[in-house]
Amino acid sequence: MFFNSNRINAQGNKRRERIWCSERIAAGWSEPFCLSGEINDEHLHWQVSVDVKGNLYFGSERTGTKGRDDVFFAGLVNGRWMKAVSMGREFDGACPYVSPDGKYIFFLKMGMRNDDIYWASTQIIEKLKPKD
Repeated sequence: MFFNSNRINAQGNKRRERIWCSERIAAGWSEPFCLSGEINDEHLHWQVSVDVKGNLYFGSERTGTKGRDDVFFAGLVNGRWMKAVSMGREFDGACPYVSPDGKYIFFLKMGMRNDDIYWASTQIIEKLKPKD
């Protein structure tokens, strides 16, 4: 389960909004843990979604991107999330959700009198992933 919280993280950093996770275990839920710096280095995240492979999608206003209402993708590789990258203007002002089968991304687009629900194939993610 992924969620936003402004609690102080394990490193004792000052209180501010970050994405956290708690895993389902036999006894209920694990202790919540703060996600890595690749995800939480910058503030303001919303609408966190995860696909079956563990890749994250979330809204944010990160430095060096188009600025406001970006949707970001952070791939999970060998148990670590890669640096989050903007999914581009097609998802401007969106709140993303990935379908349970991982085939589609659904998003709300609001503002400029075109509020609606949209969808796209998650194949767009492969096209946008950095080639490193």
